[in-house]
Amino acid sequence: MPRSILSRVIAIALMAGILWVVGYKRRALSPRAQARSGVELHQSRATPDSTAGAPDSVVWRMLDAARAGDPARYLDCYTGEMQPHLVRDFEEMGSARSHTYLVDAHRRLKGVAVRSPQMSSPVEAQIAVEYVYDDRNEVQQIHVKKVGGVWKIEQVEGAERIKTLVPYGTRVER
Repeated sequence: MPRSILSRVIAIALMAGILWVVGYKRRALSPRAQARSGVELHQSRATPDSTAGAPDSVVWRMLDAARAGDPARYLDCYTGEMQPHLVRDFEEMGSARSHTYLVDAHRRLKGVAVRSPQMSSPVEAQIAVEYVYDDRNEVQQIHVKKVGGVWKIEQVEGAERIKTLVPYGTRVER
């Protein structure tokens, strides 16, 4: 009995999702493919030296500071109206709770995909950042600005939840 078209489409979509998860987990996307696609995958390790002066370097610095639970380094990634609000929040939490908050928030992340920055001027850009969690993916638009020769986060838009066909870490059974 032949399969229906719908079941074929679902099977293909499921396979594509599984392949994406496996490829992402193994970091199979080569640097050349990353450059061609405009997406850089990162497991929140040290910031690549090649992107130190790029607008997206602040995203990696912010993630590294969160992973390390370092509120001072984390706050140094922000500018504009966001910074004083974050400073006030962290002061209210205190040092120990700020550290725990950053580490716990970062621990839930399974991966990050950063799209190529969209430059609005030589000192301003917008970057789409996709956060991968166990049960969902979220995309946030981050507005960055060069301040004193260093890129900083000026504004963060609300996260848009992306529906995933196959949740991260789903076991595949034959």
